[in-house]
Formats: sequence, C-alpha cells, structure tokens
Amino acid sequence: MSGAPGDETNAADLLGLDVLASVMDASLDGIVVIDANQRYLYVNPAASRILGYPAGELIGRDFLINFAPRQHERMRAFFEQTVVGKPGRHDSTILLPTGEEREIEYTDTLFEADGRQLLTAIFRDVTEPRRQEREARVLAEIAASLTIDQPMEETLEILTRYVVDSTRAEAAVIGLVEPDTMRLEAFTVHGLPERFIEAMRESWPMSRSSATVRAIETQQIVIVAGARAAMLAGERYAMVHDLLADDRWDALAAIPLVYRGRSHGALVVYYSDPGPPDDEIALLAAIADQAAVVVENNRLYTEAQGQAAIEERQRLARELHDSVSQALYGIGLGARTA
Repeated sequence: MSGAPGDETNAADLLGLDVLASVMDASLDGIVVIDANQRYLYVNPAASRILGYPAGELIGRDFLINFAPRQHERMRAFFEQTVVGKPGRHDSTILLPTGEEREIEYTDTLFEADGRQLLTAIFRDVTEPRRQEREARVLAEIAASLTIDQPMEETLEILTRYVVDSTRAEAAVIGLVEPDTMRLEAFTVHGLPERFIEAMRESWPMSRSSATVRAIETQQIVIVAGARAAMLAGERYAMVHDLLADDRWDALAAIPLVYRGRSHGALVVYYSDPGPPDDEIALLAAIADQAAVVVENNRLYTEAQGQAAIEERQRLARELHDSVSQALYGIGLGARTA
C-alpha cells in the first residue's frame, strides 16, 4: 500500500499541493517564497500581517523593500549564502510601511521547483519578547551596580549611563529636587557637553511650563517634540545656542521620579526626532521608578547614619560622664580617708 513503512513515496506528495498550501496559509509564522532575483513569489497571510503589506502589494517586488537601507547589505549577503546552499537561522529588523521597525528571527533554505531555484523563509515577530528580555537585563544590571552606601552622584551617573547605553536616546539627565520646595539637590548628565550642563544648572528653577517641572508636579510622563528648536528660539539658553545648533537630539521625554506619592525629581531623556519609541517608554518608566527607590533608600541610609552618629555621641558622652563621676568619686573618697 502506498505510504506504508519503508515506502519511498514522499509524505508531502501523498498530502498533495492543495493540503500543503492550506498548511502554509494557516501557519502562524510568516512564510515567503523568493526567486533568484530577490522577488516575492508567495506571501502567506501571517507574513503579510507581520510585514505590514497586503500580499498582492509584495508579489513581484524585491524583498529588500521590507528592510531599512542599513540592513540591505547584510540581508543580501544572507540571501547569497542561501542561494549557494548555505541556509541558516538569522535575526534581523524589518521596516513597516508606517516607518516602525520590528525584530524578527527567521530560517531560510533553498529548494528547486520546475527547474528554478527558489528560496523560502519562515519567520516570526520577536519584538516584544526581545524587548522584555532587554528590559529585564538592564534593570538587573542597574540593580547589581548600585549599593546602598554609594554616593548619590555616583548612583545617578550609573543610571544616566545605563539609560543612554540601553535605549536609542542621545543623552540623559537626572535632576533631584527637594519635594516641598523644588530646590535642586543633585544633577547628573550623560551625553551632553559640560557647558550645556552648567547652563541647565543656572536656569534652575525652570518655569512651571517646562517639561521637567510639569513631569515633577503632575507625576506624569511629558514628551515634547521640537524641544531643541524651542530652546534655540528662547533667550534662556542663549549661552549654549551654538551647542544646540549642532546637537543631534530634537525631542525630550521627562519622566518623574515618584516614591510613595512624592516626586523626588525627574529623568529627562533626549531623542532624535520624533521622540522616544513606544517600546522604550515602559523601560524609562521602570528605570525612573528604580531611581526613585534608590533616592529614598539613600535618604534613609543617610538619616540612619546621622541617627547612629547621634546615638554614638550620646553613648560616648554617657561614658565620659560616668568616668568623670567615678574619678570625682575616687578623689572624694581619697580625700575623706586622708
């Protein structure tokens, strides 16, 4: 009987092309078939959804349309490896028609049909799990880098450096304020020139309309597109207009540092236009929350040290008093027995 154990008939042949086509159409993974000229011949519904284009708009077009220009050389190299019989498993970033970028992982392989060499790729969107992995790793690394007895300035430097290194931000600032008076208590920057830092210090207190103050007072994230242009148009930052003219950032996001209902400052992050990607806002908020806890812990630690010092001075004073009293008692006793 056809299909019995040991039968050389391919199981796929037994299923028939209609069944295989149905399987591909129903797959949750994207499946595409590309010819030797890099053009789409087949795009299944999942691939259409992941890539952001109707299948009909992709058929006959170069597959590089789905990748940012910076990825073209790399993707072409992977394509050529597969064509010469070296398939593999890869990671890449696709470009949606909206301009959004998404991470994918895929496998590709070469097969022959009707005398033509064709390439098939099977892929899935891994943007969210990868983002969650990165966020967990960054937060764990930050926690491991901080100690309760660390000077506050060193702590803030670690936090701002991690923000810039782990996101697409150009620079980051953390400013700490006294919650009741809004007096600036600490200020740390990563990624901005020293002269710009001094200008920001001198401009404090900022107006109530500034993104930083609004974030602190409302305890809400404030995003400002065109922030650099606004600073160039105003006189408040005239001393650094030359620096702003050549800078790469255009927008900023101010994230409040809130602990138990009290604002301790803000994390301000500088981005190129149009601003922070949606997938990074949650990470920035988590880092700001971590910073708020660290600030509160540092305050409590400092207070505890101060209390311990007071208690130690009181203990020494008691011991001194006791030793003096004993000495005086000894002197008095000696005088009575003389």
